[in-house]
Amino acid sequence: MIDLCNGPRRWLPRAMLLAAPWSALPAAAAAELESTRLNTVTVTGNRLDRQSAQQPPASVTTIGGEQLESERINSIDDLQDIAPGLDVSSSDPYDTRVSLRGLGDGTDGEINIGMASSVGQYLDGVYLSRAGMIPRDLMDIDNIRVLSGPQGTLFGINTGGGVIDIHSRQPTFTPHASFSQSFGQRGYWQTRAMVSGPLSEHLAGRLNIATTNTDGNVENVRDGHRLNGSKREGLRGQLLFEPNEVFSLKAAVDYSSQTGEPTLTLYDSHAVDGVDQFLQKARQVGASTVQGKKVDLDEASYIRLEQGGGSLTAQWDFPSGYSLRSISGYRYFLYKPNSTDALSIPLYDTKGSAVHDRVWNQDLRLESPKGSLFDYVLGYSYVGENMDTFASTNYSAGYPTAWYGNTSYTNLSVLRWGELNEDIHSLFAQGTLHVTSAFDITAGARLTYEKKSGMFKRLNRANYDSGDLTEYHHLPSGTLNFSYRLTPHALTYLALSYSEKSGGLNVSAGAARSLKSTETLFILPETTRGAELGIKTDWLDNRVGFDVALFWTLVRNFQTTAYDWQNQTSYLTNAGDVRSRGAEAALNLKPTEHWSVNLGAAFLDVSYLSYHDGRCPPELTLGANAPTSCDLTGARAARAPKWTYNLRSRYEWDLGGVQAYVGGRYSYRSWSYGTLDNSEFTKVPGYGLLSLTTGLSGRLEQNQRWNASIWVNNALDKRYYRTLKAGDYGSAYGVLGEPRTVGMTVGVEF
Repeated sequence: MIDLCNGPRRWLPRAMLLAAPWSALPAAAAAELESTRLNTVTVTGNRLDRQSAQQPPASVTTIGGEQLESERINSIDDLQDIAPGLDVSSSDPYDTRVSLRGLGDGTDGEINIGMASSVGQYLDGVYLSRAGMIPRDLMDIDNIRVLSGPQGTLFGINTGGGVIDIHSRQPTFTPHASFSQSFGQRGYWQTRAMVSGPLSEHLAGRLNIATTNTDGNVENVRDGHRLNGSKREGLRGQLLFEPNEVFSLKAAVDYSSQTGEPTLTLYDSHAVDGVDQFLQKARQVGASTVQGKKVDLDEASYIRLEQGGGSLTAQWDFPSGYSLRSISGYRYFLYKPNSTDALSIPLYDTKGSAVHDRVWNQDLRLESPKGSLFDYVLGYSYVGENMDTFASTNYSAGYPTAWYGNTSYTNLSVLRWGELNEDIHSLFAQGTLHVTSAFDITAGARLTYEKKSGMFKRLNRANYDSGDLTEYHHLPSGTLNFSYRLTPHALTYLALSYSEKSGGLNVSAGAARSLKSTETLFILPETTRGAELGIKTDWLDNRVGFDVALFWTLVRNFQTTAYDWQNQTSYLTNAGDVRSRGAEAALNLKPTEHWSVNLGAAFLDVSYLSYHDGRCPPELTLGANAPTSCDLTGARAARAPKWTYNLRSRYEWDLGGVQAYVGGRYSYRSWSYGTLDNSEFTKVPGYGLLSLTTGLSGRLEQNQRWNASIWVNNALDKRYYRTLKAGDYGSAYGVLGEPRTVGMTVGVEF
């Protein structure tokens, strides 16, 4: 993708960037842009929002804001339906795991705050330490880029699996406002409002407000209440100051809250050695078992999430061609759950893991003038984090003894405290040598220094106090990219990368197997080596575009979780080596001016090259002579469907002053293991989803437009599961996907 602001290396007036057609650009600028354009040209009206020209060719899925809105991609969970190779596993806002090409978050079971994902998330250039910190409603988004594979230099720490880079729309110096209202089945409604415009000659502002409600798709047969619903509210305010052609400054703040009742439903129970132990236990204690879209719960889970933050972005574009950018940011995440068991009997009185996370960062980078033989970017980044967690499991009287066969659980309260502190400093440099007009070599390096400290304490079961824990790491990473333009319409590239991910600390569950030593509380950094060979093409005046890439990635000291059967808790560990290889392809067609077709696909082969001490599946642990660990070497990795693809199409036409459109999207993903033990019990079946939409839009007055649409999500009413987890005694529980939902959206822009 080429950003217009990164085309000609001279400042262009904002009005020209926003309104001028291609023919209105200076001839030299238009010629330069035409010579470098591949597939998509994004016209960006604000210099603060531009992408670095140093980003070399690689596999990137870019989703524009209009596409997100028209296809109703409302949250990070929905992104996997249009970005091949992306997998999002989420049972609630905090328990969100993201992977790209099968790599990302290797944890399973109990959430452990001591280890970050290797898929980095960025919101307007601000690093988010956890996937759950991405706002649940993707509100007023300009574009989202999903970069697959190791990102060794420009994006900083913990990006060995890839990056999700989110950019919101910027304030405008022309007045603009919009309002939309959506209604749908099962109590769905969503309201969005935006106003943007000048506050003075050099100051503009933008304000967004959104609220979303749904009653959920799971029925509690005990009282008839609908569960799995939520209510979300959010707002974002921005101020943009542009006193001259050289300097611009943007300040942004946002806040969002969410309440809900996330509910896992019983997927199935399984027999081991001819006995279904789950159903047997349920009958013994008088618990009912309900599957599918219904549950029988004596008490529902409840969560409350508050998060927000602010950022200050300054940009200097000097007449000499140099540019300097500074981004300062702060984010906080406050999560308070009250989780219950998934049974009709009260195993727990209360249970939950509360988390308070604060992240602050600073990014500073200097880019050289473009157009010479060699151009470069230099930078420094800092990330600080402080996270606290308090978890409690308060067992009730009577039922725990009958369920677990152990009297020690009666009225037991297990308490756990954890704390994590991080200071991460990085220096980086990347440059591109334009060997010829067709051949570029890009090389970059980043050196990161990390200090991580924390503590863990557990009371009333396997009591343990880790004391103060501290670890230090130097984490190098690098990029080497060769790109060659075969023709004006075809570019091929070879990308090589090396990345090291932060180390980890067991600060929310502890490494209970080694209570006499703190050695297993420390997790080694994860190292990633990657290679990608690809070609990007466009033909027939951008009516046909085809991209394809072959990739190979090797991860050593893979960070994952093990399980302590004695204390029934997960903890972090290093597993060994994991390899991800495969292919991605994208085909973009525009047969006519009014019709577009897009096809994206990915094939993944992700397996453990060495994993000698893995967790055993319940098929073995529930049987006779159960092993304490299993060798998963050569096995397929979890949460990595071999095939994913999506097909999107849209047709637009004019009805005499009123514009009409019809569109559809079909996305498919093959089966995958839902848990790290590769259990057949928690294997997520493959599924395909069809979504349809049609709408009209027209003009009210000169600068006012209206729009109305009818949409259907999961039009074929496919029953599917976003994720599956292991329950007790061979049972499996999952997050049930959205059933067929019909809705309507009306809006106005002025």
